[in-house]
Amino acid sequence: MDINDSTGEKSGWQDSADYDIGDEVPFKLTATLPMDVSSYKKYHITFTDQMEPTLTFADVKNVTKVTVGGSEVTEDQYEVVKINDQNFTVTLRWGDEANPITEALNGTQVEVFFTAKLNETAKLGSEGNVNGAKLSYSSNPASDSDGKEDEKDTPWDYVIVFTYKLEINKVDESGKALTGAEFKLEKKLADGTLKEIELAVSGNTYSGTGLDDGTYVLTETKAPEGYMPVAPLTFTVEAGHMAGWNVSSAIFDAANLAGRKEVLTSLTGEEESGKVVLDTDEANAVLTGDVTNTPVEEETTEEETTEEETTEVETTEEETTEEETTEEETTEVETTTEEETTEVETTTEEETTEAETTTEEETTEVETTTEEETVTVEETTTEEETTEEATTTDSALPWDYNPTPEQPTATQPVTTTAEQPTRPTSPSNQSPILGVEDYSGAFGWIFMGFGAALMAAIAAYLEMRRRNSRK
Repeated sequence: MDINDSTGEKSGWQDSADYDIGDEVPFKLTATLPMDVSSYKKYHITFTDQMEPTLTFADVKNVTKVTVGGSEVTEDQYEVVKINDQNFTVTLRWGDEANPITEALNGTQVEVFFTAKLNETAKLGSEGNVNGAKLSYSSNPASDSDGKEDEKDTPWDYVIVFTYKLEINKVDESGKALTGAEFKLEKKLADGTLKEIELAVSGNTYSGTGLDDGTYVLTETKAPEGYMPVAPLTFTVEAGHMAGWNVSSAIFDAANLAGRKEVLTSLTGEEESGKVVLDTDEANAVLTGDVTNTPVEEETTEEETTEEETTEVETTEEETTEEETTEEETTEVETTTEEETTEVETTTEEETTEAETTTEEETTEVETTTEEETVTVEETTTEEETTEEATTTDSALPWDYNPTPEQPTATQPVTTTAEQPTRPTSPSNQSPILGVEDYSGAFGWIFMGFGAALMAAIAAYLEMRRRNSRK
């Protein structure tokens, strides 16, 4: 029986089929009893099965069912003897109380169903893996013995099982071998699931050994370094082989069977998706195809365009940097201007300080000289100069002052007032004692007026410098 795992389709029982390595291959042995079985006192049949080492009969439980006339019989009605992993027998007996001989046995069919595993040593392609069987049966109706003295044998009859190999070569566009790839091979099953097939790797060749017909998916899980991975490849394996193989021999001689290599007629691998062409060797044993990878560089045009755009952006950023540099230069100019202004202001303050110092020195000199003059002269001069100075500096000074009616001194704190200062003219102020105080007070007024005028001049000079610096 041939079963397509991908579609679930099953053929009828036939002499050839293909299976995956590791599959339990189903077999059926059939015997047709003679028409005179009811005339026998005792009757027995023994199936002897012999298979090549590429098939394994693991246990008597591999005999799954026995039927007589289409009806399954119980295990106590037959005997299974395992001789070794490739050889076993199944025996059925009639002629006792448990299994009486009846006319129903005349011409009936007895069937034995069992499985054997297609193992790792399986032969590939047209060589196939052969299983043979013969039947031993009673030949003396008068004998009441079920021994072998009256037993006869049929010729050996044979069936054959095929399996195949897939080889994928990893190459570049020039056909040069590529290494470093990784693949996963899976077989589609009829229930929609996937069955993974083990792959062997040798250099740039990836091999899946022991495949049968069906649909497969080959997925590249890792591409060679520097190459783009290929899309999953889906392909279908189909094999043609003769359903009937009418060959027999007197002794088991599977190796020399006539026409053994002609049973398998074809092997093909047709792609359904992806890019792969599978070729078959002369023995219909191996499907070979190249899977080609494209270098990564050929698919990086968009990335190069992106790099160009990035360059443009970077150029723009450089131009922006230049603008920022211009702004920095502007800042430097502004800073310089401020520094120059600061220098002007600092110079002005120094000049003012010097001027004030000079004023104080001049005031001291005037005070010393004034003390040598007469009181009368100085009073008159002081009143005139004070009046003039007060009038001149009234609007220029940054402050006003108004001494109290008591005798002011040169060191008395100045208080601010909006009134113009006047000198009292009471005769009591003529007193020599008081006159000394008036004398010093009068000269204080003169010197303060002179200082105010000098300060006004300095302020005017600074204002002129400030305006010039702005220009």
